[in-house]
Formats: sequence, structure tokens, C-alpha cells
Amino acid sequence: WMLAANEGMTATHNRLDDPQEADPAILRLRALHDAMDAAVLHAYGWNQAIPTPIHEREWPGGEDDPPGPWRRRWPEADRARVLEFLWQLNEARAKAEADERAAAAAASAAPAPPPRRRGRRSAAPAPIPLLEIP
Repeated sequence: WMLAANEGMTATHNRLDDPQEADPAILRLRALHDAMDAAVLHAYGWNQAIPTPIHEREWPGGEDDPPGPWRRRWPEADRARVLEFLWQLNEARAKAEADERAAAAAASAAPAPPPRRRGRRSAAPAPIPLLEIP
């Protein structure tokens, strides 16, 4: 689509973020982004409602400062919830990996058991002298 529209990545992304954009190709791209976000969250085990992106200004602007560019992203509260979920998931996985490493280290540090004998042999009997020579 970018080749057909003769637009680069930045121009396309800016159109993706623009709330006034109505081009069907851009709307389709937004839908694909939303589907990809949902697939990634599900892959990580997110079983809650998938956040819905909104259009908002990067910064609000002030008296002498114009507002920032439009951004299409999840609301701040949703971003915080997803980041908290990923943080907890990361901590749990890191703990599980550390526990596995500790168990492997303990197993390799334990002394090896003595070799097992297949059967006990009694000591050979002392030879009986046939002739005793004084």
C-alpha cells in the first residue's frame, strides 16, 4: 500500500494516528494493528478485555506552544494495567527460571552415589596346606 500511495513509513504512520483520516486502506491498517495487539496480549495470557485505542495529543500545548501530534494508542490507565500485567509475568518467569537454575546447581553439586555392586563375593577361603613341612 505504501508503494501504491507513494508514501513512506512516517507519512503512513502519521495518517494512522490522524483522527480525521478516513482512507479505507488506513482504516484497514488500524484494524490490523488492533488485531495484532490483541493476538500478542492473548499470547502472553491476557484474559481481560483488550484495550481500545483512542486518539490523543502527544502533549496538550500551551499559550505559546502548539499541541503535539496526534497519537493513536491505549488510554493511560489501560497502558498502565497492561504494563503491570507484563511486569508481574516477567517477575514470575524470572523466579521460575532462578528456581530451576538453583535446583540444577544443587543436583550437580550433590556427591555421586557409590557405584553399585552386582553381587557380593565372599573372600576366597584360605588354602589348606596338603603337606606341612616343619
